Amino acid sequence: MAFMLALAASATVHAQSIEMGLRDSQYARANYHSAKGWIAGYEQSLLNTRLEEQSGRLFTGYEYKRDIWKVKAVAYCGSEYTGIWQVYGAWMEGAYQLNRIYFDAMVNPHYDTGLDFSFCYQAEVGVLLWKKQENNQKVEICASYGNIPEYRKAVSNFQGGLKFTSNNLWVKPMVFIPLANNDYGQTYFRVLCSFGWCFDL
Repeated sequence: MAFMLALAASATVHAQSIEMGLRDSQYARANYHSAKGWIAGYEQSLLNTRLEEQSGRLFTGYEYKRDIWKVKAVAYCGSEYTGIWQVYGAWMEGAYQLNRIYFDAMVNPHYDTGLDFSFCYQAEVGVLLWKKQENNQKVEICASYGNIPEYRKAVSNFQGGLKFTSNNLWVKPMVFIPLANNDYGQTYFRVLCSFGWCFDL
């Protein structure tokens, strides 16, 4: 679980890479980043359910980074393997680094064939607690508010936690506090962990 807050005049060239990781403890993903900023990937659910009730999602988009700015736009489509429901949507994200503080905002128009359309969003702020230049090691404290679906339903939530970074690996455990009932009519806290490992090609 983060475009269009700044306009890019030209593309910045980076090495092409592949990132593999996990989102919200329940979704494995792999994506390719081209040297010019294009992204393509696939996400697979790892839910505690039967194989045919798992879901997959394809996504593609573009990311632009320059100095303290990052903007990204991604479109996606996915389906439960039984074909009972499908999802379509896009997310647009913008991030800005100001000294030791970063700001990230995302909007996500999202359509679920079983739940209809929802307009989703998330805003996050983080503060650098510790940094070591060697191996690009750092620790940040993060907090966010939004309603990006964890599973299918958009539920307002607050999250707080830490992000650890070292070279091409990052790990982000967050305490998830829903502010409304989830798909099962329950409200409960839990810890969700996301991570990514990136390597250049």
